[in-house]
Amino acid sequence: MAVNITIFNITGASGNGVFKTGNVSPATTAWINYPSTETQRGNAGVVPVETNAVLHVQVNQGAGSVDFTVDVFGYFAPLTEAQAVVANPLQVALLRWYPANQSGATFGVGANPRGVAFDGANIWVSNHGSSNVTKLRASDGTNLGTFNVGASPQGVAFDGANVWVAIYGTNSVTKL
Repeated sequence: MAVNITIFNITGASGNGVFKTGNVSPATTAWINYPSTETQRGNAGVVPVETNAVLHVQVNQGAGSVDFTVDVFGYFAPLTEAQAVVANPLQVALLRWYPANQSGATFGVGANPRGVAFDGANIWVSNHGSSNVTKLRASDGTNLGTFNVGASPQGVAFDGANVWVAIYGTNSVTKL
């Protein structure tokens, strides 16, 4: 399962915290590690799940409380042995290939970029230091706009229709 997890409203942690995920309970894989002084942090990736698509989460921070969101943006069914033999890894790479490959190129965005999301055509970058989000065309890196979102944006997620930005400075989420 492909997920974006954001933890926020972290209060009263007596030590460094660990947000764990996994396909068994208790969860076994450290997903987000954070210091006791952190108030919000996010991470995206792929998590193995049970056949019934259950995702177990566990938060260890000693004391206090934490809120979190889990945004599922993809699910991948396991391959059978026959499919695994037939699957060609080069075809997977071709599905994500852009004719105007920009490998090694850099593109200017705002100050202190923190989060990145892809919506199928564009790259969205949260700029912590300039309190905005930059939209870049994925095929060539053209800047398509900058959107003010509030103090210290962190994580960015795309839900299939909207871009969402976690705003660290106001403990909120903004929909673009």
